[in-house]
Amino acid sequence: MRNGASQFLLLRALSGRGDWEADPDVVRPATEAELLSAKVQAANAASRWGR
Repeated sequence: MRNGASQFLLLRALSGRGDWEADPDVVRPATEAELLSAKVQAANAASRWGR
């Protein structure tokens, strides 16, 4: 908790570049399409860097 009773979620991009706070009432789980897209992006990035 921060600032007394206010709560927040700390989100981080899959790329690891930065993070941000979000109100838990407006956050939703990623869709299957969003998860697949993120996994493809991660696999493509890894292949470009030889991982």
